[in-house]
Amino acid sequence: MRPCDTPDIAPSGHREARWFIVGDIDDELRPLGRPKCRVDSYELTTMRPWHAIKLRDGSAVERKSRVGRVEMVHLAGVVGFAERWIKVRRGSWRTPAVWIEVAKRCWRDGSVEVTSLANGAEHGWSLCLDLTEPLPPAALATFERWAETLRARGVAASYPAWLGNRFGRELVDLRPERLQAV
Repeated sequence: MRPCDTPDIAPSGHREARWFIVGDIDDELRPLGRPKCRVDSYELTTMRPWHAIKLRDGSAVERKSRVGRVEMVHLAGVVGFAERWIKVRRGSWRTPAVWIEVAKRCWRDGSVEVTSLANGAEHGWSLCLDLTEPLPPAALATFERWAETLRARGVAASYPAWLGNRFGRELVDLRPERLQAV
């Protein structure tokens, strides 16, 4: 870690499992209340399932790295992966870079986060569970409402793994004179 880097969280902290769904969801799964909205940008040429460079809502660049083991979890007949991440903020990022913007509308209720995701290419949803502590009954009930949709259409993945798979290196012309998203 360089002196100008400041960790946001300890690597032994937050443990989460996340699933993505491309397209829309049934009305009964839509969260109530007012979401927190932001646009995050992810640098595509360096993205890996265990690592991402992210510009969070126009702020400083953040390096996100998975730490420790990935553990398989089974909830309501749905398979997922529990992961721990460390985030380090940096002042800037070298150029050239290929960024993909993801508009997010996030709803959080205790251990559950539901996020509507959109970019110029498609729309989808993410359901994330904070598995740091045992899930309370309300979080389990929310997950059980989502379970059928997750079994049918869900992809268990982190943001770097999911975005890299959908918009990764195959969409980028890496020749120096053509470094851009296509």
